[in-house]
Amino acid sequence: RAAAAALMKSSGAFEVLLEGEVPRRHNNNSGGEGGKLPSCVAVTEGSRSNYILVMADGSVHASLAEDILVGVTLTNVLEAGAALGIAVGRRQLTMDDVRAADAVAMLGTSVGVLPVRRVDRHAFRGAGTKWVRLDTGDLTDLATLPHATPTKARAGINDLLLVRIGTTVHALHAVCSHAGGPLPQGEIV
Repeated sequence: RAAAAALMKSSGAFEVLLEGEVPRRHNNNSGGEGGKLPSCVAVTEGSRSNYILVMADGSVHASLAEDILVGVTLTNVLEAGAALGIAVGRRQLTMDDVRAADAVAMLGTSVGVLPVRRVDRHAFRGAGTKWVRLDTGDLTDLATLPHATPTKARAGINDLLLVRIGTTVHALHAVCSHAGGPLPQGEIV
């Protein structure tokens, strides 16, 4: 936990996910030496919260209860999801599972349920769509954007990349959804 606190302080992160070796709980293999199941590296919980993954099929996944300190908020969210007919599952989750998720939320008594914007360099898309004012700083006319040049902008809480090609202005989230890189620092090819 001390290493997690130091990482949060040095990176400015609000929370970190804890990853560690745990006994493999459910395995279709016959087991390792002596009939023991091998261990696995799982992302169990946050340093001060639980988390859930929302997958592309709409299912929700959480860590196994035996691997975490189960919070009241997590229990309530999973029960509410199941009552609404959402497929809810518990299993040992890995960083590959986190990266494959469409969305991640952290849960806790003090924070409630918060969407996670990024894990390491992997960015997650927010749910829903709404119109927000585009803040382009000193730029007052989008037609004056430099042609084919990445330009930073902001819409609500979202950092954007704007690119003007002819009379069309394209906008994307400023963080690459695949590798988490800063798109405004890239070049248009």
